[in-house]
Amino acid sequence: MASTYLQRTTSTPTSDKKGTISFWIKRSTLSSDQHMANIYVDASNRFMIKFQSDDTFVLYNQNSGTGNMYLESSQKFRDVSAFYHVVCKIDTTQSTASDRAKVYINGSEISYAVATYPNENDTIQWFQASKNQQFGQYNSSNYLDAVMSHVHYTDGYAYDASTFGSTDSTTGQWKINTSPSF
Repeated sequence: MASTYLQRTTSTPTSDKKGTISFWIKRSTLSSDQHMANIYVDASNRFMIKFQSDDTFVLYNQNSGTGNMYLESSQKFRDVSAFYHVVCKIDTTQSTASDRAKVYINGSEISYAVATYPNENDTIQWFQASKNQQFGQYNSSNYLDAVMSHVHYTDGYAYDASTFGSTDSTTGQWKINTSPSF
């Protein structure tokens, strides 16, 4: 298993309530927690995007000990031969709860086994100033065993999956937009 990751400290964000995270990932390991993106301030303040040990997908945020967002897929993602395109679209300013957070994989919104949406105007750890955003690691350990590419984070803008990918008219497969237009 690799022990490399990317990390950056956030500056002053455009919004601590709205943004998009998009990336392509090819899994190498199944049946173990695989953290793709996260912020770990402490046990009461954290954000994570991961595949769980049962191979479901989770988007999670916790502020001051309260988990205010938890989206867990009903699908399992076990294909280690192909890339998945993941888009997490978050906009807590929306009045409808289910519009405040959405997860798309390969262009389609996933179905949720568990869906706890953030409250209107909740802040999200990933979007806050002076946080250590990490790709490929969680809490100084738990390294990702996968390949990631075309990682995008849009501060203050909530984009649909179609901004970052599209369906190939010949093959019908979801493909990458190598130069998304924002």
